[in-house]
Amino acid sequence: MQDPQQQIVFVEVKYRQSERFGGAHYALTPSKQQKLLITAQHWLLQRGYDPHQTAYRFDYVAINGKQAIDWLTNVIAEG
Repeated sequence: MQDPQQQIVFVEVKYRQSERFGGAHYALTPSKQQKLLITAQHWLLQRGYDPHQTAYRFDYVAINGKQAIDWLTNVIAEG
């Protein structure tokens, strides 16, 4: 997606039926963040963007059961 400031936004969405094991917020581990960063850089390169010269960020949408949706912006600092 693209925000009004012309920044590319990669959005990770996680749903957990319960918070028994920490819920959706805890699914964004450092390992997962690294995988998202590598995937985003690959996506950018495949489309002719320079990952070092292109403005992009990572947002995270956490959904736990029937509770409200929690949308966190810019969750990975390298983007």
